[in-house]
Amino acid sequence: MNDHPQRLVQAIQYLAGNLGHELNNRLTVVLGNCDVAKRLAPTARQPVAKIEVAARNMSENINQLTKMASRLGGARRKTDLWPALAQSIEILAEEFGPTTVIDYDTPNTRSTCLRMDPDSLTLALYFMIYVVLGKEENQVRVTAAIEKNDMITIRVGGKNSQISPDLVQLLDPCSPEIILGEDVAAVGLSVAKAFAHRCQGQIAATCAENLGTEITMTLPIAQEVKSFLSGDQEKR
Repeated sequence: MNDHPQRLVQAIQYLAGNLGHELNNRLTVVLGNCDVAKRLAPTARQPVAKIEVAARNMSENINQLTKMASRLGGARRKTDLWPALAQSIEILAEEFGPTTVIDYDTPNTRSTCLRMDPDSLTLALYFMIYVVLGKEENQVRVTAAIEKNDMITIRVGGKNSQISPDLVQLLDPCSPEIILGEDVAAVGLSVAKAFAHRCQGQIAATCAENLGTEITMTLPIAQEVKSFLSGDQEKR
């Protein structure tokens, strides 16, 4: 399987943008506690003020880096999943080339909207497929379905059972969300995890000898669509 350097560049851009937002959120907490500290400990006002200045300067630097990173995609918007998913698969089938088979059948169901950025979905799927393929396999299956709890599940599975336990652990909710390093698979799963969380969803992986690997992403249907589906079911 060929690596696609442009996808790794996009991954770093995506993660840099998400990391910038996470750091700014934490700096907001620092600045809020500085205000509290100045009120509770008047004698500490001078050193606390220095912390405030440093935090504000750091926030400005982070904003500059975030803009330079040109984070992939825009804000989450209501998107019909099925055509977006089919388009992503079409794009990725071309990128991975004729030697890689991506099995996917568009579900025969009604329009289902999620709040997401379609370009980011393509990037997340790229790395889910990348990890499942590994270095030896040339075929994956992608399935998607609406679950009873009004959630969408997107599964990417294959025969490769050689992925590192550390990669499976990376998708644990308690693990750090963003990994930046030389391991393309770890960076890629960080992208998929960040995408799922940004959509208020979850992602997990299972890997077992003779069974292969499956990565499952669970995403919520947009609230207004849930209301429509519930009303439609009541009429039946």
